[in-house]
Amino acid sequence: DHCRRDPYEQFDDYMEIVIQFGYVTLFASAYPLASLVSVIANYIEIRSDCFKISKLSQRPRPLRTDGMGMWLTLLSSRDGLI
Repeated sequence: DHCRRDPYEQFDDYMEIVIQFGYVTLFASAYPLASLVSVIANYIEIRSDCFKISKLSQRPRPLRTDGMGMWLTLLSSRDGLI
C-alpha cells in the first residue's frame, strides 16, 4: 500500500513559499496586513503538507544537505535579507 503511493516532491512546496515571500515583499507597502495573512496561510499550508506527506505520498528519502541550496541563494538575491 505505502509503496504504491507517488513519491514526495519537495520542489513544489519550496516554490510555493518563495512565491509567497515575493508577493509579501512586493505588496507589503500597499497592504500592511499581508504578512499576517501570510502567516495564517502558512499555518494552513503546513497542516495540508503534513497530511499530504503522511497519507498521500511515500515518505521522502533522508538526504544530508548543507542548508537550503539554491533556494537560499534565490531568497538572498531577492531581498538581500539573509
